Amino acid sequence: MKTVFRLLLIILLVLTTLSCASYQKVKMGHILPRNSFVKLSKLLTVSYCDPVKKLCVTKKFGSSASGVVIKKNSKGVFILTAGHVCSNNFLQQFKNMRHSLEFTAIDIQGNHHAVQTISINTRYDLCMLWSKDFIAPAAVMSQTAPVIGDKVYNLAAPAGIFSRNMIPILEGYFSGFYGKSAIFSIMATGGSSGSPVFNNKGQVVGMIHSVFVRFPALALGAQHGILKEFVESTVAEYEKKLFFNQVLTILTVMTSMFTVGP
Repeated sequence: MKTVFRLLLIILLVLTTLSCASYQKVKMGHILPRNSFVKLSKLLTVSYCDPVKKLCVTKKFGSSASGVVIKKNSKGVFILTAGHVCSNNFLQQFKNMRHSLEFTAIDIQGNHHAVQTISINTRYDLCMLWSKDFIAPAAVMSQTAPVIGDKVYNLAAPAGIFSRNMIPILEGYFSGFYGKSAIFSIMATGGSSGSPVFNNKGQVVGMIHSVFVRFPALALGAQHGILKEFVESTVAEYEKKLFFNQVLTILTVMTSMFTVGP
């Protein structure tokens, strides 16, 4: 009888352990705001004509990065990414050629949305984008900074790896600071720039902007306080601009309605 009781107890403990492990996996998968992630894509088209040889050539250059919808309103969404992702300084070398640049955000369903840059902070490598009429849930910014040793999670499109309903999920630990940057033990490479870092509640605690070339298992990003201040101030300033533009449009319409012709 005792043997049977012990066997039943062991089975119960094993089932409970497996159940908890499965619950944790499902729970974490639901916590991370995957619908807020976007892959950013830049496509540069350059055309050059040689008048002597009477020959025209057109070439296309592409690059990709990561970003996250960090705030939304009734008119569109704000997307947080790395500052160098938004910079167009490289266009200077094509100033004597015909060129066009497409900058888009690709959501988890594979839909493309035009974006425009509204703010770049070169000191901390931060950028805020605006996408009009883009509807997506916004990730929540954590009110508290991570503590050394905290486990963190990263949604990214490293090397452009991303497809419909598939976003690479990486994990690591907050390791402290290196100069003015926060350090995360997360693998990163080209395409990871601008990717959000989350705590175990699915809240944004960081954003990757670069990686150690000789040791890509350590990623760098802006410190939490700097990131939080950038998001809050940039969003507040642009929403104020949107409000004034809306008021101006209403006043213009009202003025035209009450204008009496000659």
